Amino acid sequence: MFMENLSIFYRILSEDLSPLIDLSQTGQYSDFIKKRYPDYTRQLKIKVSLLSTGYRISEFKELNFCDIEPTKRDADNIHSNKDEILDFVCKQLQIKPQTVLENTISTESLGLCVEIVLKEGYENLSVNKAKYFYYRILLNEAHSVITKGLHHKLFKLKNEDQIRLHIKKYQVLISGYMNTVLQDYIPKDQWNSLFQISDEHTVIDIFKRIYQAMETVIVYMEKSFNRYLDTHQPVSYKSRLLLAMEHSEKLSEVFSHLEWARLDQQLYEIITIPFERLGVLEPLAFSYHNHAYHEAYLLSFHEATLKEESLTNKKVFLILWSMNFNGLKFFNYLTQKIHNELKEKNTVETKLELLYYYQKLCRQLPIKTQLRYNTNLLPLKDQMSIWLQEEISFQKRKLKFNSSEKSNSKNQGEKRLVKMSVPQLSLFIRAIFEAGLVEGTRHEMLRFVCEHYRTDQQEHISEGSLKGKYYKVDTSTKRSVGRLLKKMLTHVESAGKNY
Repeated sequence: MFMENLSIFYRILSEDLSPLIDLSQTGQYSDFIKKRYPDYTRQLKIKVSLLSTGYRISEFKELNFCDIEPTKRDADNIHSNKDEILDFVCKQLQIKPQTVLENTISTESLGLCVEIVLKEGYENLSVNKAKYFYYRILLNEAHSVITKGLHHKLFKLKNEDQIRLHIKKYQVLISGYMNTVLQDYIPKDQWNSLFQISDEHTVIDIFKRIYQAMETVIVYMEKSFNRYLDTHQPVSYKSRLLLAMEHSEKLSEVFSHLEWARLDQQLYEIITIPFERLGVLEPLAFSYHNHAYHEAYLLSFHEATLKEESLTNKKVFLILWSMNFNGLKFFNYLTQKIHNELKEKNTVETKLELLYYYQKLCRQLPIKTQLRYNTNLLPLKDQMSIWLQEEISFQKRKLKFNSSEKSNSKNQGEKRLVKMSVPQLSLFIRAIFEAGLVEGTRHEMLRFVCEHYRTDQQEHISEGSLKGKYYKVDTSTKRSVGRLLKKMLTHVESAGKNY
């Protein structure tokens, strides 16, 4: 399998390595640890505040096994009262002096930093801690296997597309595992403390470590293979938190500036939606695309505030346009604004002129980024181009219809007089139609005659009247039309005799 290096996560979540399984022989956890760490050592990092009456421990951190870090051997030790401070710390934390392997005490701006390395017996390692560190060490070793295996695999792939496909498969699979851990094993009320482990080292703490291990792989992929990542997949939680931390001051400045600006309230509510999303700090909530877009969006507004000019509706519009802010609310806001302007125009011609102006503006305004706010929608420029073209087409049809109406109205006033009664005209039309002298349907021919001819008795001939007389023909009508046809025949026979 191409994902064999990730099998550790599959086994933890669905097979024999699940933390939820209560093993009958709990000693296997400590046996596993002993093989890798024959001595049980702990590292304590303690912050000590200096008081007028003595000392106070203000912060305490414990590291075990693979988490132990090198001590600050080059630190400025306080030799004058080192023993006194060490004695205070040991009494406060109930540390047996004979278990201390090494210690360092250094000065810091807010007090002292005390580092102590202890050697203890495995009999002092609780079952919970043994189980927790079993997974901690297992995951630490798995990370090395995963990263080395990934590099080894990619080294063999010379084609860029193959590398991208392989990275995306890793990314999708790990994201799926991370989502499973969050949804099924870690309560939502603890999502904001995913990187905090309790002193009890519970099963939830183990799953937090599992989540952290997956995050570490994702962060490694971000740093090593960023250009191959699928931008629709969730960004790492650490990157998400880092974005919020790095730009919190800028976000505050932008909000302050917007509050002083006299913006349309509806527009204000629209432009602050991305800023509110930046404040939602949840894992797997932001894709890489969203991460990049929101950062660029914030920086665009922050750049505008640095100019020390008041933000107007027009300036905000230009920022949103340049940032390809293609959310539906903003699109509806723009189209409604144009609709309102169209209502103020009295003629179709002036409405078309306004729409052509916006169409020209749409084509000429620059877009600064290929990113877009909503990846499921067309870019803002395309949305507006389509909408404007549809509006222009509608107004053109309306103009053509109005012209046609005027033309029809004019034609109705110039109907030609035909010296026949309606029954005679109907029979005459029937004779022409059934003789096959015209193309089209009977209905079309009757409508044409009604629109362009009148009789002495009727200024407006109804189509229904002509149609009613079409088949109901009386004898007198036949005779009168026959006489007319004979008269026409006489003229036909005498045609040309005068030449």
